[in-house]
Order: sequence, then C-alpha cells, then structure tokens
Amino acid sequence: MSGHSMNRTDLEQGLRSLLEDYHKNEHHALSERDVCRVFIEPMFSLLGWNLRNLEEVKEQVSQPQGRPDYIFYLNGSPLSTQD
Repeated sequence: MSGHSMNRTDLEQGLRSLLEDYHKNEHHALSERDVCRVFIEPMFSLLGWNLRNLEEVKEQVSQPQGRPDYIFYLNGSPLSTQD
C-alpha cells in the first residue's frame, strides 16, 4: 500500500461522504464502470491503495477462479480480489 495514511476520523468522514453521495445517486441508472469510478475507486484510495501503481492494484486480470475487477498486491503477492 502507498505511504498515504489517514487518521480514523478523516477516514470515517471520507467514507461517510462517499455513502451519502451513493444514496443521492442510487436512483440514477449507473453503469458498473460509473459505480467503480465514482464510488469504489475513491473508497480504495481512502483506504490507502494507490490505484495508479500496478505493483499495488491491477484491474481485470484473468485468474484461475475468474476475472476479478481488482487484484490487490502486498509486497508483490496477491492479497485480495474484488469483484
């Protein structure tokens, strides 16, 4: 994960703001990409992941179990996937 760190209060406030934005927009017909771009990716950034660093996060990589939207790496090893 990137060296970016956030205190708990700022993290909670950022996540709360994303959730409020989601509820304001949930009646719109959003594509999967819109949801990722507007809500999911900002959430991962708040949590300290650098989505521009391919050593931390890769998108749409074929795996034996499928093709997850995101694969998160820690110290060069896959840590988690997100569909």
